[in-house]
Amino acid sequence: MLADVVLRTTGRMSLMPDYENAIVTPLDTVENQERYRLYSQPEVVQVLKGLAKKPEIITAYFDDYDRHILTAVMGVLPEKGRLILDYGPDDTLNRFAAHAERLICVTKQDRIDIRFECGTLKPTRYEGHPAFETVLPRSVLRLQRRNYFRVPTLVTKPVVCSLVVDEATSYELAAVDISLGGVGLIDPDESLDCERGDIFPDSVIDLPDVGRFNVEIEVRNFGRYVLGDGRVVRRIGVAFGSLSSTTELQIQRLH
Repeated sequence: MLADVVLRTTGRMSLMPDYENAIVTPLDTVENQERYRLYSQPEVVQVLKGLAKKPEIITAYFDDYDRHILTAVMGVLPEKGRLILDYGPDDTLNRFAAHAERLICVTKQDRIDIRFECGTLKPTRYEGHPAFETVLPRSVLRLQRRNYFRVPTLVTKPVVCSLVVDEATSYELAAVDISLGGVGLIDPDESLDCERGDIFPDSVIDLPDVGRFNVEIEVRNFGRYVLGDGRVVRRIGVAFGSLSSTTELQIQRLH
């Protein structure tokens, strides 16, 4: 039997993620990512086995990140150089994914960002269930944000950031996640003209049921974010300037 890691259960699907209530993991831009990349095969295998033992939903992007499937690690076979992924819930997208030459897989486990690249997916069966087989990744990006943990914001009570460009121009962008270090903003129309390193000194963050605070923010990175309706929009990662202890407490109330 092909198995180094096997999800043994009387009903395998009871151990698999809840795809119906899945949250798509955004494909963020990671600065200086080589600092966090693992190339040693034992380390790569260890990370992937961890994903198999406690299956987390993986978002696998393809077609220039315009499409994605939801999947999970089912098995890790280092002696064969193979990785087994769950077939996932969407047959149509699965067929598109099977023709992609490259997929970028992102997930989180214990608040650690994990990312790896897959080659072509080959439909197969594993433990009697539909699955994908692919080459074992050569490296894994494992990013532990030690100082700040991001928490997703609520759609029903969005956190809003007002960025003042000049006396006559300001923009209000909704946040998708926030931490003591900064906030992830979505700009669906890409209306905000900004570059990495731009500073907005007179910004205002509105925290529902908590309060408003003034803060200086700096643009740090750009990424993509998948909305609930499937649209892929621009995500802008910004860092806060120094925060007062009162403001930090306000943000921590969201955690």
